Amino acid sequence: MTNHKDIQKIFDVFCRKVLTNKLKDYHRSEARRRKYEMTLGETLSQLNASYEWDEYFVREIRMGEYGLEIQDDDLWEALLALPETEQKIVLLYALDFSDYKISDRINVPRRTVAEKRKRALTRLKEKLERGCDFERVK
Repeated sequence: MTNHKDIQKIFDVFCRKVLTNKLKDYHRSEARRRKYEMTLGETLSQLNASYEWDEYFVREIRMGEYGLEIQDDDLWEALLALPETEQKIVLLYALDFSDYKISDRINVPRRTVAEKRKRALTRLKEKLERGCDFERVK
């Protein structure tokens, strides 16, 4: 008859074999997966190498090191119709700057920034809804 220690040893050997086989299965499945699948980074690098973006109709509005690319012609014209200060405020607002940061950046009181932002966004909305001719403000 086998005693308790012998049963424990047999169970330990069995567990090691099971874990070893599971590890081998895992490594085989990973090798198989790597053979047929690619990571997102590899996919993106292959996509970037296989095509080019044509940016014929992209315009950029800049303020210092910050810029915003605009593809919509109506939006571009509406932005150009705004006074320069309001253009800067809308650009920085679109880049998620707070009113406080915008006021520091363009040296205008925070309350003035809030008022000009609201006015500029209202003007943009009206001009885009009308779709009429834009007069450039200098």
